[in-house]
Amino acid sequence: MCPLVDFFARYGSRLGILILVFICTYRLTDFAMGVMSNPFYLDAGFTLKEIAAVVKGPGLLMSILECYWGAPWSRGSGPHVHWCSGAC
Repeated sequence: MCPLVDFFARYGSRLGILILVFICTYRLTDFAMGVMSNPFYLDAGFTLKEIAAVVKGPGLLMSILECYWGAPWSRGSGPHVHWCSGAC
């Protein structure tokens, strides 16, 4: 409960709710497309191993690299920079 109280104390109720709504809907389309893309790839003739090697492997690698690269970078910039870089 304390992290939420601190969050709303920092940003206020209007901006805090806006930030939480943004976080909840930011990746919603990516999750929906993931469910629809696998049947498409299978219908196109790709095997499950090929799909995993091309689609899932680099995504996991980039997520791990972003954790190590993004943490030091976030110390010197605000959250808006991360929102814009994540949208690219």
